Amino acid sequence: MAMLGYVDWSQFEGKEDSKGGKGNADSIFLKFKPGKHRVRLLGKPYAFLQTFIPKKLTGLDKDLAITSPGPDNDPLMKLNVNPQQRWAINVLHRDDGNKLKIMRFGAAVYKHIHDYAAETGIDPADIKKGIDIVINVTDPGNNPRNRQYTVTPLNNTPIKKTEADKIKTDGGLYELKKYFSPTPIEKINEYIEQYNLLDKCSKTSGEDTDFEDGHTSGKDTENLEETENAADDEDDDDDDDESKGAEKDDEDISF
Repeated sequence: MAMLGYVDWSQFEGKEDSKGGKGNADSIFLKFKPGKHRVRLLGKPYAFLQTFIPKKLTGLDKDLAITSPGPDNDPLMKLNVNPQQRWAINVLHRDDGNKLKIMRFGAAVYKHIHDYAAETGIDPADIKKGIDIVINVTDPGNNPRNRQYTVTPLNNTPIKKTEADKIKTDGGLYELKKYFSPTPIEKINEYIEQYNLLDKCSKTSGEDTDFEDGHTSGKDTENLEETENAADDEDDDDDDDESKGAEKDDEDISF
């Protein structure tokens, strides 16, 4: 069953071998490039379904992203074009000046965060009890289609009052459903007709048409590596001051 809308980490319906996707050039989105990305999760994850129509089928200069209205209403799913389960969440991007960004990710990354929450009983995005995580992105053979992710949870990283105040001053967390609302059914039908997708789907062999193969990045093969002192291994000048920056339990911190 597909997951849609804001969810808790306790929920999980995705397949761990779901495929990854390209980042967005817009500055509010965290773009996964090879290397380490340290982030602090904020708020609830938002679940959505997304299909990417390869640019070779449309003639556009980039793949066409379609956010599914759900299994009961998606014209593409009726053509056996099945979307990928995706999630998005607000994060502080530690490697980019603690900027507030939207991080999009697939089922394998989500599953490992879900597993951390289940094993520890801690909401990894909790203001006081939450953690930073490091996502290490590699492209074996220098091929983005082989992209792999390693997810490493770090020690407890309470949100500082100065961080919370800045988020509030800048307008609060991003309203994720605004960015991942379903593509109107009429628009999807327009794409099907405009790009002759009905004919292209009927000529595709196999039970399902998986347009993700034409998009990017192969399978997510994230591996959870839990290290009690992992934060000590990060090249972050603020690590030594984290304990000093931790807010008192009775501090009123909110977004």
